[in-house]
Amino acid sequence: MSGAGEATLLTAEAATAPGGLVAVQEPAVSGTIGNLRSVGFEVVGVASDASGPVPEALERALAAGARTFVYQPGGEFSLEGGVTPQRLAELADVLRAHAPDAWVLEEDVLGPLAPVRPLSLGELLPGRVVRVTSFCRAFGLDLRTTVVGGAREVVLGVRRLRSHGILAQSRILQNALAHLLVTPSVGTLVADSGRWYADRAADLATALAAHDVRTSTPPGGLVVWVRAENEDEALAELGARGIVLTPSSRTFVSPPRPAWLRVATPQIPADPARVGELADVLASAARAALLAG
Repeated sequence: MSGAGEATLLTAEAATAPGGLVAVQEPAVSGTIGNLRSVGFEVVGVASDASGPVPEALERALAAGARTFVYQPGGEFSLEGGVTPQRLAELADVLRAHAPDAWVLEEDVLGPLAPVRPLSLGELLPGRVVRVTSFCRAFGLDLRTTVVGGAREVVLGVRRLRSHGILAQSRILQNALAHLLVTPSVGTLVADSGRWYADRAADLATALAAHDVRTSTPPGGLVVWVRAENEDEALAELGARGIVLTPSSRTFVSPPRPAWLRVATPQIPADPARVGELADVLASAARAALLAG
């Protein structure tokens, strides 16, 4: 398939009854919540901590009627980190006990850029898990490709939904991607890119720490979360200075208060002076938001 957003949406549609309830780990991959709502699904959030989605939060979502669970095993857009082996086992226990018929959708949004290969519920819940692995962030939009694999019933449903099974991804693009994936020099470049993103995230987090601004950086370093007491005030000030950030309603079912502002790192320069300027602006917005709150 092409983009990860399309793949996640079609997989959720194949797994979920029309108008059904979908449980989504918070914070979610940007766009996932809005896409699900746009086709008529209700969405319930599943809180997460440093070990991954919280089992009690998942249990509440299943009790509310959710039969599809969308989460990030690698925690690439989480506040704290990926799923640990112990937490994975706990989530599997909750699903077996409370919704053995539920489908699990794993969003692997970094693909080859991930610092470590994300764990999976596939072995613990055979036949109930589908993984969506995106190669878009590693290889760019020109080779926009996402692979969906796992539970046969859902994968076949995705194929039917995709233009009634007629549309196919370009074989030229598929073969080009396959060639890149087995080329050692390309693997080195992808690994270097991953380290570059992580370094930019670390630079920004360090610069903001000097302003006593609280931040959180998930695995992979594609985003830095910045704490703000009043999101509207912070976004307005940043917008006035030419910095546009995504509102938390795109990544949280119920936006938290205080808010977490999502700063994407791929466009952050390596120049320490410019990173310092960006940190000054972000810190000013965070302080203004704090005073406004």
